[in-house]
Amino acid sequence: MRARGETGNREMMTAPSSPAPFEGHPPQGLPLRGVGGVFQRFTKHVILPEDPEGCFILDTSEKAKGYPGFGIAGKCYRGNRVAWMLFHGAIPAGSHVLHRCDNRRCVRPDHLFLGTNKINCEDMTRKGRSRFGERNSNVRLSPDDVIAIRDTYSKGGITQAELGKRYGVSQSTAHCVITRKKWKHLDVGIKNV
Repeated sequence: MRARGETGNREMMTAPSSPAPFEGHPPQGLPLRGVGGVFQRFTKHVILPEDPEGCFILDTSEKAKGYPGFGIAGKCYRGNRVAWMLFHGAIPAGSHVLHRCDNRRCVRPDHLFLGTNKINCEDMTRKGRSRFGERNSNVRLSPDDVIAIRDTYSKGGITQAELGKRYGVSQSTAHCVITRKKWKHLDVGIKNV
């Protein structure tokens, strides 16, 4: 294991006492024949922080979306999932391994927790990491467009379809903007139609 500085973190990377949690098969468990060997290989790629509360960084190539990958028995797994299984046991079906620290490369056991897809989405939104509104790369409307659509519609005399056509979106998108089903974060315009 590589360390950037001497810390009290070394004891957190102690090998698990028994291979019992690894009897399952992917995605709930890993096909491990020698837990100790996988653990030793895994920890060789972990960089410990100087800060005692810092993230343990898995220094391997990316698997997908910024998550480090770790190969076991010819299959590549996300590093956070491997860390969870090494330190906590099997991952229940339908569960995600989430980060308290929001660092995708972190494999520190006490920075990880289990949650459903819904909990993951709520956590992402609460922490401001969701891609809504102008942060969405597929967006066609600007915040000023949204405000103008709501303002124009509230004055009357124009249909949602006409507004959609004017701003290059469908009638249903105009409806969702006006009724705040989309662009909820903009606190302007009519709230109920």
